[in-house]
Amino acid sequence: MRKYPFPLNAIRSIFPILETLAPGFARSWAARLFVTPVRYGFTEKEQAFLPKLEQFEFEAAGRKVMGYRMGDGPEVVCVHGWAGRAMQFRVLAEALVEHGYSFVSFDAWGHGQSAGKQSDLFEFSAGFEALYGQCKDPIAVVGHSLGLAAVGWSVHQGFQIPALISLAAPVVAQDILDDFCKIINASPKAQEGVRKRAVEKYDIEFDDAVLEATFHSVQCPVLALHGERDQDAPVSHLDVLKSINANIDARKIPDLGHRGILKSPVSIGMVTEWLNGMKSSVQ
Repeated sequence: MRKYPFPLNAIRSIFPILETLAPGFARSWAARLFVTPVRYGFTEKEQAFLPKLEQFEFEAAGRKVMGYRMGDGPEVVCVHGWAGRAMQFRVLAEALVEHGYSFVSFDAWGHGQSAGKQSDLFEFSAGFEALYGQCKDPIAVVGHSLGLAAVGWSVHQGFQIPALISLAAPVVAQDILDDFCKIINASPKAQEGVRKRAVEKYDIEFDDAVLEATFHSVQCPVLALHGERDQDAPVSHLDVLKSINANIDARKIPDLGHRGILKSPVSIGMVTEWLNGMKSSVQ
């Protein structure tokens, strides 16, 4: 069973009442909530890991965001997920450096040490592209959850990358909206506000921005991992990725959830082994 932080528990209590009393306002509020991440602080282990990293600010879409680097080899650019932060990659970062790669990541706008209260897939995408542009020898991109969707959007818009590693990617538009409604304890009608905002603010249909619509543009080598116990993005989403591109290396991992995949020795080992094999094949 999912556990929610206090702000979400409060919203879950209020939202059904608001939908009954003021349905129009509720749909508008749902649209705002959809782009308002819960900002989690660093854990003790993440705080201890922070001094090992080079920290730097860079500009993405006119905003200053925080970047991180560790290591001296070919860069692996890592993009965290919604309500996440770069420090969630700390276990992977150490493994990458041990295998001769550099770890490069950032806190998206509204996340981690970057400023902002609201964010979206396009902010993530802009941050990724700006950071990638600073790399000297990028060998692959890792995207977790929404981070993978943001990279998918960039590639769909013509951005080129050498290889992609997908961790627990949400793929199906309707599932994403259904899950959002479960999180805020809303009826399906709340989705109308999210879809309306997508058109009004971004001039795009919601379904056209998700991986279900963009992943066909990804033609580079892909390793896609998904935990079978993922409650945020069902493991069936991996099957959808595979149906879009049959050439990807898709693997389901037992006993892993949505965030556990970021630190499991099994998933970390799969990532480094795949990277080493890819590097060897091009040398």
